[in-house]
Amino acid sequence: MRVAPVVRTLLAAIGMLVGALASGPAPALVGMARGADAGASPVAMTLPLVHRFALGLPTDDVAVLPLSRTLLLAQEAGKRALALDEGTGRLRATIALPTGARHVAADPTLGQIYLPDEFSARLVVVRLVGGWNHLVTQTVGVGRQPHGVAVDPRTHRVYVGNEHGDTVSVVEGLSLRVRATVPVGRIPGGVAVAPASGLVYAVLVGENRVAVLDAARERVLRRVAVGAGPTHLALDPGTERIAVVNTGAGTLSLVDGRRGTASPPLRVGSAPYSVAIDGPRGLTFVASARRPTLTIVDSHHLTVRGTMTLDMVPGAVAVDSGRRLLIVVGASRPWLEIFSYQAL
Repeated sequence: MRVAPVVRTLLAAIGMLVGALASGPAPALVGMARGADAGASPVAMTLPLVHRFALGLPTDDVAVLPLSRTLLLAQEAGKRALALDEGTGRLRATIALPTGARHVAADPTLGQIYLPDEFSARLVVVRLVGGWNHLVTQTVGVGRQPHGVAVDPRTHRVYVGNEHGDTVSVVEGLSLRVRATVPVGRIPGGVAVAPASGLVYAVLVGENRVAVLDAARERVLRRVAVGAGPTHLALDPGTERIAVVNTGAGTLSLVDGRRGTASPPLRVGSAPYSVAIDGPRGLTFVASARRPTLTIVDSHHLTVRGTMTLDMVPGAVAVDSGRRLLIVVGASRPWLEIFSYQAL
């Protein structure tokens, strides 16, 4: 997931850190500290490992289709995406890409998968026609270096952040027609959609802000300041606030797009880069791009609950909230690990 020079530098350092870091202790939760700088002695807790699957290559992003128990994986290094069975790790499909995608999203209702192909300026759309054994692929021209992608499940519109175009492309999922190209600001990275409030969010890596778009009018309503070097974000579907990782600052910001406000930044460790939210349980999981660690945040009170030590530097995280499973894919090792957070 490459979105800015500072992040590329962090990821380049991963290779040098693997030998020292990947041999760390078994996954454990160090917690319940009340905040990032709490001085109380932490209590080590084990977070059970449910599955570990070998993927062959490092993985940049993971998306969950809970009804079919399918995991979608973007692997830019292999110019491919994979679909895996969440319970068994069985490969359901391999999708070849022109140049490679760092992010993936899906619209289960339409049976379509969306992969922004970073260096072809196109959005790859994969349709499931009669299941995983029959996939139809086509492409849609978007902006320069498409990166982040998100889907509105109500309108079936797809939003693509074009890093080098400083725009967000709006694509009709039904017709696969580009209906608008919205200027948003410098280097839009991660993208998220808040369907109930009709808002779309795009992280502006080059401005240390988040652009808030009116989905109906397809224009920017406001830009909200966050921390230094923001890269990615995740939506809390209950509150429709977003959690933004400020990679350069080592912090997390919660943004309310309707009010145009951001919380005071919370320190969440070195180079936070990927984030996932279980809204009903008030849990936010933040992965580091530099170390084999993941910080667990109480979303309701904006406090750090603990830090989990992994077997690898993570590439991305996601949650299957219905089953209370945390999915971690590796940047330093070609693994996918699934943990249970039933006890949290």
